[in-house]
Order: sequence, then structure tokens, then C-alpha cells
Amino acid sequence: MNVKIVRLMGFFGVAAPIIGALMIFISAQATPGWDPAGHTLSQLGAEGFGAVLFNSGLLMTGALMMLFSTGLFEVSKGDRRGQVGSATYLVTSVLTAVLGVVTVQYQPIHDFLAIVLFVLIPLGMMAYSIYLWTRGLRNYAALGLLGGVIGIAVMEWGGPVNALKELASAGSLGVWQMALGYWMLRQKEPKE
Repeated sequence: MNVKIVRLMGFFGVAAPIIGALMIFISAQATPGWDPAGHTLSQLGAEGFGAVLFNSGLLMTGALMMLFSTGLFEVSKGDRRGQVGSATYLVTSVLTAVLGVVTVQYQPIHDFLAIVLFVLIPLGMMAYSIYLWTRGLRNYAALGLLGGVIGIAVMEWGGPVNALKELASAGSLGVWQMALGYWMLRQKEPKE
């Protein structure tokens, strides 16, 4: 594993959820009448200045997540399970950015992509966490597996999908990603 790449990409793993959460918060403040219990996150991207902030935030967050995924690929180089988890996470990253362009006005494509995203979030975490478990990184694996269970459970819970459910799923990904990114940042070059 190239430690320099892993450390650099770990930074993006920590930064992406912070940028994403900040942009959602600012967008929600700039969108009058938006309610997380009655609306989806995508509805923040419908119109007005809040939409510009939200959609730009998706693009930025997705781009940072793509960079982090290169670190995941580097950490799991040579292991098929890790590469599958990395690829699933990369697709999640790309979909995040794509939803910044294919906004809620582009129906039914937007809704289809959003559903795929919220299916891949827990699957990617769980797939990569299986790899982490085999590497002995059990705390990070447990965090990812728990996050995956949360991501699935909140979406399967009764009632319509709303921003609260989406935030719980994306938030569990963000916590796992920040923890793993921090671990990546702390890696040291092997002594020669």
C-alpha cells in the first residue's frame, strides 16, 4: 500500500461528510418552508438560492468522496472483497455528484438514482467492512456494519421516505467514513 496516497485520500474522507453536512444545513436555512420530516433532501435542490447551495454541495461532496474511494482502493489493493467494497463506494460517490446535476425536476430519473444511492450506501459500507474485519480492523468494520444496518433499517421503517431517514443513512456513512479517513491519515511509512 502506498502510504502517501492513503494518507492524502484519508483527508478527503474526513472532509467530505463535513462539507456535505454544512451545505445541507446552509441550504435548509435558505429554503423557506422546507421541513425534514415532511420533505426529502432532494427537495432542497428544487429552486432558489437554497437549491444552488444544495446541488453544489452534492457535487463537492461527491467529488471528495470519489477521491476518498481511491484511498479505499489503495488500502485494499490485491483483495477482491475490499475492491468490491471500494467499487460500491465509488459508485455511491459518483451518484452523489450526479444527483447534484440530475435534480428533483428530472423525474423519474432523479428518483430512480436516489433510490439506488440509498441502497448502495449501506451495501458499500458493509462490503468494505467485511474486508476491514479480515484485516483485523474490527472497530472500523463494526462501525461500518452497524452503519449499514442503520441505513437499511431507517429506510425500511414504516412511512414515507423523508429527509430524517435520508440523513440517518447518509450520517451513518459519514461517521464511518470520517473514522476510516482518520485511520488512513495516521498511517506511517514502513521503516526501511
